[in-house]
Amino acid sequence: MLTAKIEERKVGDKTIYVVDGGKLLVALDDGLTVEIADEMAKMWKSGGSQVPPVVVFRETGFKSDEDKANAMTTLKSAGFETVRTI
Repeated sequence: MLTAKIEERKVGDKTIYVVDGGKLLVALDDGLTVEIADEMAKMWKSGGSQVPPVVVFRETGFKSDEDKANAMTTLKSAGFETVRTI
């Protein structure tokens, strides 16, 4: 049974699922762009945690391969250590 709190945060028409106070960030929509990664980075930096969250995207969720590469680069540059696609 999942007992962690899950919040939904909207970025335009996309949703970021914030799990367990931000320990896990998940974006599963279609048409994702680097904007979603920018917002995740802002959320982490404003949350006060020293440990970066784990991030999960859907493999086919990005608008283009370029958007996926830019999002991954943005998150790595911001200090995220674990970014996965499923």
